[in-house]
Amino acid sequence: MTTVIKTQTIVNPPTKNPGSQRRRADQRYKTEWEKESDFKEWVRKGKVQTGQNSGYFAPCLYCKKDFVCKKGKHDAKRHKQTKANEKNKKAWITSSSKTMPLSLHFSGDPKIERVATVEAKLVTFLVEHDLPCSLSEDLLKLMKSMPGPDLLSQATLGRTKATNIARQALAPHFHEKLLESLKTNLFSVVIDEITDSSVAKQLAVCVSFCDEAMTVQVDLLALVECRDGSASGLFNQIVKVIVDVKKAGVPLQN
Repeated sequence: MTTVIKTQTIVNPPTKNPGSQRRRADQRYKTEWEKESDFKEWVRKGKVQTGQNSGYFAPCLYCKKDFVCKKGKHDAKRHKQTKANEKNKKAWITSSSKTMPLSLHFSGDPKIERVATVEAKLVTFLVEHDLPCSLSEDLLKLMKSMPGPDLLSQATLGRTKATNIARQALAPHFHEKLLESLKTNLFSVVIDEITDSSVAKQLAVCVSFCDEAMTVQVDLLALVECRDGSASGLFNQIVKVIVDVKKAGVPLQN
């Protein structure tokens, strides 16, 4: 009887490079990203976080929340390309309550760029003429109330014409409007002597009253040249102003 013995050869599996089995180390936020053009306008170092994920987050200025950046710039680029980030970016740019570098206004969207151009020109006008930026909102409202560009293109307004409109049209109109308010409201008189650039003494006569909306108003009633700065001289000028107010129909008992 013949016995057959089967043998089995055990072949060891091929060895792998130990380094290839290692998991790629997570990357922390790097301040160098803030200098790169793709990230410097919208990504900043996040709040200091403790624990296992410390340093692996960066906040998005558009989305107002942190995103994980364990894969470094790859995660940042992926977050930038999301629809939510693009939507929040447009909302951030068009928001008047935010300040940002001018380069962010010109994002490739023609409509956004036209709006940004108008805003930039208005701010440039205020700064160039030493006007406070607090006028920006009122100036924008004024421009929105203007007629179409066809009528504006026909308007001419030089320095002389503007001065004449202010003195001969607007001043009488608002003075008459002030007198009408004094006819129906109690008021008090406030005076102050000033010296203008020509070294001529001026007497400013102002009135303070409360209008129908219960708002305190202080308006200039008259500005007269006062050659005599003594007490009697000032008194005589005030009397002349009060006489003119009485002739306009304003009851002095007010």
